[in-house]
Amino acid sequence: MKRALGIVAVMAVALLFIAADKTPSADELIDQLGARHSKVFCKYGVPIKMHIDRGPTKEEDYIIFDYLQFGFVFHREMIRQVLFYPEWKGGKIRNINIGMTKDQVIKIMGTPEEEVALNDGRTRITYLEPDKYFDVILSTNNIVTMVRFEVK
Repeated sequence: MKRALGIVAVMAVALLFIAADKTPSADELIDQLGARHSKVFCKYGVPIKMHIDRGPTKEEDYIIFDYLQFGFVFHREMIRQVLFYPEWKGGKIRNINIGMTKDQVIKIMGTPEEEVALNDGRTRITYLEPDKYFDVILSTNNIVTMVRFEVK
């Protein structure tokens, strides 16, 4: 009986956790730039996926922690980038929403520092902040599909 009660209690706590929206704010995630990977594990748990983005040399390899709506890119045990994926449901990212048009982004953020056509047909526009880069990735239709922050 005690064991069954314990199992029911654990299941109830798990269901409450799943039912509650635990998506962190964009600012909270951006504030993690420069933190060590151990801090991310403690704060956000084990990622859904982890994979390595191989660079030309071992020193240029990156590890990506994927949390479904967002991700962290690590280099030498430090968070170098925060990624906001198309699945992001945590609200605005520096006043930008996934799904906005390029014109809407420029109206809000102003003229980007750089605009680059990517090999796959997408476009990257970059804004600078005092200590980080802020990239907006646009689809071939000029719709925001991803936002990335990177430590300078």
